[in-house]
Amino acid sequence: MTAQTAAAARRHVLDTTKDLTLAVVTATAVSVVALTAIARVEWPAFGSSNQLHALTTVGQFGAIAGLVLAGVLWRRGHRAVSKWLSLLFLATFTVVTVGMPLGATKLYLFGISVDQQFRTEYLTRFTDSPALHDMTYPDMPPFYPAGWFWIGGRLAALTGTSGWEMYKPWAIASLAIAVCASFILWNKMIRFEYALIVSTATAAVTLAYASTEPYGAIVTVLLPPVLVLGYSALRADRGAGWGAVMGTGVFLGFAALFYTLLTAFGALAITVAAAVVAMGRVRQNGWWPGVKEPVLRWLAIAAISIVIALVFWARISSPSPTLLWRRRPRHSTICPTRVPSCPSRCCNPPCWAVCV
Repeated sequence: MTAQTAAAARRHVLDTTKDLTLAVVTATAVSVVALTAIARVEWPAFGSSNQLHALTTVGQFGAIAGLVLAGVLWRRGHRAVSKWLSLLFLATFTVVTVGMPLGATKLYLFGISVDQQFRTEYLTRFTDSPALHDMTYPDMPPFYPAGWFWIGGRLAALTGTSGWEMYKPWAIASLAIAVCASFILWNKMIRFEYALIVSTATAAVTLAYASTEPYGAIVTVLLPPVLVLGYSALRADRGAGWGAVMGTGVFLGFAALFYTLLTAFGALAITVAAAVVAMGRVRQNGWWPGVKEPVLRWLAIAAISIVIALVFWARISSPSPTLLWRRRPRHSTICPTRVPSCPSRCCNPPCWAVCV
């Protein structure tokens, strides 16, 4: 790598960091201002009035019109203004789509029912203490990755807000931040107009189908541009693309603190991409010269992500299998069977599931 190439790579990384910071600040500001304004009004319930339906539609239309304006300004050379307007209206679209229908309640989607019950419980756990504990049993390690819930709980403690009450604003704000950050990443790899279209479409689909699980939705929004970034890092020429390697590894590491299933999918996709790049180069350069570079980059991505993931997962140790039984009443730890004298007949996985 020449000195000029290295300097250009450093500038690119610095510019990306600045733009991501701008995205976080803009999305946070829009979320705080919009949700505060919505909360000051006594709205009718979403299901019993067309008022919130109409305001949500108007807000979405206004946000999309603002995004079109940003694209027009970009074509006319107003680059800085158009980039900021894109972030502003992407955040507005996200907040209006989720926050406006929930204007009449302090609860998030589905209230405190089904899975939202344990999610609210988990966030409340970290409102009470920053220590990594299970959502229900305070002396046990957490069952789920704590990243999203830990940040929300600490924000609730910092602002003096109840954990259950912080769930909704933190969910909406984190979604807005993820949507804006994904636009920045796309804009670094494809044309501005295309990045705007892809980011808006991704936001709309994610909000429609995954917004009930906000900690997974933010990973879902960011995963596509990161996978493209990772593929470009794996196929880059020797000495180039290491900034993309670091970025991909950092994302997968932090994703493991938020949602392990999507992290596993991302890691698998990067592994497949590395294999594809390696096989293509083997045909051109031979076995070792073709395999060495993509495998080295794949190992670097894996190492970076594992080091970051260990911040949470290294603290998790398998508890004693008798710990849970000691916490429960005796009658709830005995698996019913027709043959009490032979408990081994009840030691199949379905029965253990019933016991737990």
